[in-house]
Amino acid sequence: MAFWNRPSGNFTTKQVGTNASTGTRIIGKNESRLGLVLKNMGTTGETVYLGATEDVSSTTGFPLGPGESVAVPSRAAVYGRSATGTPKVAVMSTGSASLGGLLNA
Repeated sequence: MAFWNRPSGNFTTKQVGTNASTGTRIIGKNESRLGLVLKNMGTTGETVYLGATEDVSSTTGFPLGPGESVAVPSRAAVYGRSATGTPKVAVMSTGSASLGGLLNA
C-alpha cells in the first residue's frame, strides 16, 4: 500500500457494526493517522456504503461488497451504512499514537 511509505511502528484494529437505517461512524478523524484499511466482514448481499458523513447512503457512498477491502490514505472520519443486515467492518489503522484516535477521535 503506497501510502505506508513512512514507518510508524504501530497500528490498531477493531470491528464496527453497521446497519441499514443510519450511518455509523466506523472511524473518527485522526491527524496522526497515516492511513487505514477497511474490510467488509458481511456475508452475501451485505454491501456497506462508505462516506465522509453520517448521511451516507447507497446513492452517495462508495460500495464495499462482502469480503472486499479498501485502503484509505486519509485522516478524515469514515461512516458506513449497510444495504441490508448488520455487517461488521474491520478496521486497521496505522500511524495512530493511541487507541483513542481509532475509537472516537
